[in-house]
Amino acid sequence: AGTVRAEANNALGATSGIELDADTATLEVADGVDIDRDLSAPNVTGTETRSLTFLGTSGNTWSGGISSADEAQEDVFINVADAANTVTISGAISGAGELAKSGPGTLVLTNTGNSLGQEFRVTGGTLRIGATGADTGGNGFELRETSTLDLASGVTVASAMVISNDGLAADEKTVSLASGTGTYSGAISIEEQDAGDFNVSAPATGV
Repeated sequence: AGTVRAEANNALGATSGIELDADTATLEVADGVDIDRDLSAPNVTGTETRSLTFLGTSGNTWSGGISSADEAQEDVFINVADAANTVTISGAISGAGELAKSGPGTLVLTNTGNSLGQEFRVTGGTLRIGATGADTGGNGFELRETSTLDLASGVTVASAMVISNDGLAADEKTVSLASGTGTYSGAISIEEQDAGDFNVSAPATGV
């Protein structure tokens, strides 16, 4: 339990892996710090919340793998805490469990070997797929609350997606393409019931 903050690139050791194995455990990464360690979140019982939280606005890179075996919904978060921050995960995301992206900032996935056993939930901010094949596997994505799934230019995404009905009056889900062209070929299931709460945004050359 509790919080550990990494304030330098090598603060977590030269070769050691990291395990979030206690309830309410948080690993914080300071502004501008880049980490190359593997992170795992084993399956534990209870209603605990564990998070990998990125602070500041200067950008971060996590080049180690991230593995989740947790089977409960929204128990393991990657939190980009500032809307001005962009965090790139270049290591592989794997495991039989679930992950959720939270916070108002942008999380970019670039590893084409990503494979997650359950849905990758987006509960805030933007999840950007930075390369074709970097989506998280056959279980796809779930957009919740106010969140965006963004495709980098030239990217094709084949995973399925659920647009969740949260019952929140002010939530808004978006699938976007910042520039160029991209393709979303996966199935999209729309559970959202309020008009105007699901949007597709693209430049003139579009999706």
